[in-house]
Amino acid sequence: MRYDLEEVIIEFDSNNILKLMIKEDVTELTIEPAIEAISIMNKALSSNDEPKGVFVMMPSFYIKKDVLKTYNDNDLNFDVAAIVSNSFTSKLIGDVAIKVHKRIQLAKKEEIKPTKMFGDQEAAYQWLLEELDKLK
Repeated sequence: MRYDLEEVIIEFDSNNILKLMIKEDVTELTIEPAIEAISIMNKALSSNDEPKGVFVMMPSFYIKKDVLKTYNDNDLNFDVAAIVSNSFTSKLIGDVAIKVHKRIQLAKKEEIKPTKMFGDQEAAYQWLLEELDKLK
């Protein structure tokens, strides 16, 4: 399945990996399109009972706090996530955010889903495949 939305492209492939990619001509993310994207992602991730991965391509621009909160404050049904960034700074910030999020999950006694930052798309996708195989 492929969805070409206002700001993002969402693909859900035969390996049960959902890809979220920002369109090349987009320079800012906004709330309403984010809500639409989350709805479509929820639908795709609920399509079967197999373990699922999420592959997120981070943009090269700053994401406003309210938009980031919109994407983060949802209950997407996935088991493992790979986040790809071409920016060194973004990758460092992402690593810190992942560590903080894991600590919050531990404090709340929530399930910790494997999540990892990458600078390379192929390595991220391969890692997702390996992690999903472990869950089968």
